[in-house]
Formats: sequence, structure tokens, C-alpha cells
Amino acid sequence: MGKIILSSKLMHYIAKAEEIIEKIAFRQIIKERKMKKVPQVNLRDCVEEENRIIFVVEKGQLGLVLGKKANNLDVLKKEFKKDIKIIEYDQDPAKFVENIFKPYKIEEISIDHQSSGKVVAQISAPPEEKGKIIGKSGRNIKSANLIASRHSEVNEVKIV
Repeated sequence: MGKIILSSKLMHYIAKAEEIIEKIAFRQIIKERKMKKVPQVNLRDCVEEENRIIFVVEKGQLGLVLGKKANNLDVLKKEFKKDIKIIEYDQDPAKFVENIFKPYKIEEISIDHQSSGKVVAQISAPPEEKGKIIGKSGRNIKSANLIASRHSEVNEVKIV
């Protein structure tokens, strides 16, 4: 896990998403007429794929980012004209890898520290979930490998 360098386009995506989410939270506070501090959103990372954008959000902020009934997700989809996936960061590598694959059913995740120094997250899942976890043309597993290696000690994610 090293320093993450994002393009100016991805930095723009992060700034725009944070701005949108904070505006929605402010409007909700006004609507409910509750005096509270407008929460600040902290997105850790952004990965752009052909037809989706993946944001990694700080632990404990997933609900804020999604919003009531996942309304914020819909606003972000409209803004960026792509599917949006939100992943909640966790310091525990197994929990973080599990979060990467939500909402799919995972039976077990084991973290294997190999003698070569490589750290592999091995995921077991029901047969009917494996195809979804891997994704079309391996899209989900490729994204998982990239995101896991950028934010944890895990170098590779395998479905077993």
C-alpha cells in the first residue's frame, strides 16, 4: 500500500461528489428544521471505469454518502452519467475486502501472508454468487484487486 496519485479528472470527481452530498445533507437538515452541523464528507479514493465510478469513503460515512433511501446515489448517477459504487473503508483488510464486494454474499474471507511477502485475500462464496462477485469479463475482481492493494496490505483477491 503506497501513496495514491489521482488524475485531475478523478480529483474533480471526488470534489464534485463531496459537494453534491454535502448540499443534499444541508437541504435535509433545513427540511427537517433541525439545527445540526452540516456533516463533512471525506472520500478517500475514486476509480473510473468504462461505465461506472467507484468511490471509497471513510469508515462510518457510508450512510451519509448514500443518503436516505440511497437518494444521494441516484443524484450522483445523474451527475456523472455512470453507475456509482460506494465502498466503505476499514482498517481490517478482511472487513475492507468484504465491503468491496457488498452486497454479494460472502461466506468467509481469509488473509494469507505468503512466504514471498505477497498478501492474498481468499474469498469463499456460494456457487450462485461467484459469477456476480467476479463480474462480467472479471470486471469486479479486477476492481477489487486495484482498490484492495491501494488501501490495505492485500496484493491479490482470489475467489476459492
